[in-house]
Amino acid sequence: MALGVASRMAKLASAGLPLGSALDVGAAAGGAQAAVFARTRGAVARGLGLADALVRAGAGFSPADLALVRAGEKSGNIASCLELLAT
Repeated sequence: MALGVASRMAKLASAGLPLGSALDVGAAAGGAQAAVFARTRGAVARGLGLADALVRAGAGFSPADLALVRAGEKSGNIASCLELLAT
């Protein structure tokens, strides 16, 4: 599931959507990943960073994947990092 979530998030972030909007679109799109997007959005809205929100949402990202997401958060290149995860 993590690959699918990363792929969808990468596409939305690359399109220029802010994180919250990208998570809302992912949640509204339906499918197996919608619940993960909704839980991630809720956790981000409560103040968690994306990597911690993905853990809380049960997205299934490995520790290495989460480290890359954290690097993207710190560097401001989250779209590029999500694209790396999606490939």
